[in-house]
Amino acid sequence: MGLDKNVELYQGISLINESDLSLDDKSVEKYMHTRTFKPNYNINILSNVKASYKYSTDRAMRAKEATINILQALHGSTFGNAESEGPFVKDSDRQPHYMTFFLAGIRGRELTDNRSYHFNYNKKSSEKFWDLFENSLSSETKLHNLLFSVPDKILNNADFDKSLGGLIERSLRWLADAINEQNNETKIVKLAVAIESLINFKSDSKRSDIDSDRFKDTFIRRTIAINTYQDNVESKAIELYNARSSIAHGSPLKKGISFDAVLFTATTVILAIQLFSTFKSKGIDEIGFDKALPQYIEDFGQLSIQKT
Repeated sequence: MGLDKNVELYQGISLINESDLSLDDKSVEKYMHTRTFKPNYNINILSNVKASYKYSTDRAMRAKEATINILQALHGSTFGNAESEGPFVKDSDRQPHYMTFFLAGIRGRELTDNRSYHFNYNKKSSEKFWDLFENSLSSETKLHNLLFSVPDKILNNADFDKSLGGLIERSLRWLADAINEQNNETKIVKLAVAIESLINFKSDSKRSDIDSDRFKDTFIRRTIAINTYQDNVESKAIELYNARSSIAHGSPLKKGISFDAVLFTATTVILAIQLFSTFKSKGIDEIGFDKALPQYIEDFGQLSIQKT
């Protein structure tokens, strides 16, 4: 992972260096059958909630995934798409094939072997991320406590799936999936959905309106409201939505996005989580938000414009 120490992310959620994986040699051999890198860290998750084995295991696994996705979001908001491998290899990354090759040559002559190697991990960039991350644990304590409270709430809030936290969990999943996506068109669609899952609500329009200009206007307006202070946010939101719409309707993307869509989306998602934490009295624990939250987002945008 590029780490050399244990890191407490939140009360009850830690990254633990595992010199002893509690696996015998035969078990490690089976584990490594589908992996290129040996495991060296665990995500340690503790909860005092009384629950059945199945319930607690399911919640712990979701909390683990949310923790990983938050780290991916922070990586994306720091480095963007330039270093898309991410700060670690996840336990769910089971693809062992890191070499590709093909034979090619001039007709009638001997074919030559062409090979390429690619690991979904960059040790140098990962070490850089973890250095920045550890420094920001003290300088941005409030933000980190907010972000990593999400997996904690998955464990401890029985109404989590009904709350704003449920939206955040899904958005982070789409974002992390997009960051790991190799196909550019699929990546763009997933990035757009990561934002859409936070700003589109049933109360906005009828199903027949879902692909109308109203849907596009809502996406752009609320993305601007959340991400007011970023340069050229309106043009970026329009370009991302148009690209997503074109791909979703079967048209090829004729040219790439003109900005770093990973950096833009990761930043927007993190800003949205910060905004949602101030919603009513319970923040991301609020339920029954479908009608009030859309207006809250847009009012925030208007207030930000007035301050500017």
